[in-house]
Amino acid sequence: MTVHVSVVPDEGTTVSLLTLSTGQPMLAIADSHCGVTFTVRETPDGAAQAVLVARELVRLAGEFAALTERYARHVASLHLAQANRQRQQEAAAQSRHELQRGE
Repeated sequence: MTVHVSVVPDEGTTVSLLTLSTGQPMLAIADSHCGVTFTVRETPDGAAQAVLVARELVRLAGEFAALTERYARHVASLHLAQANRQRQQEAAAQSRHELQRGE
């Protein structure tokens, strides 16, 4: 059975690297709604497979960071444009109001 867990990062999201007393590493990602833990099976094959997954995770996390930075700039520019439109509309409304009052 496959379980899909969605983590939407916010101020409460944490990423932790832990080591059990057996030396077994664990990677934990948690937010206020859920958590995901990556562990290593205690077999040579399990450890080798975990290394492959960890390397792929690092590669894709780098790509995710780059895409997220680009998206953050895009979202910031949209919010700035919206704020500018809001200010322009408020200024135009103020001008109309002043014209109606004969100022």
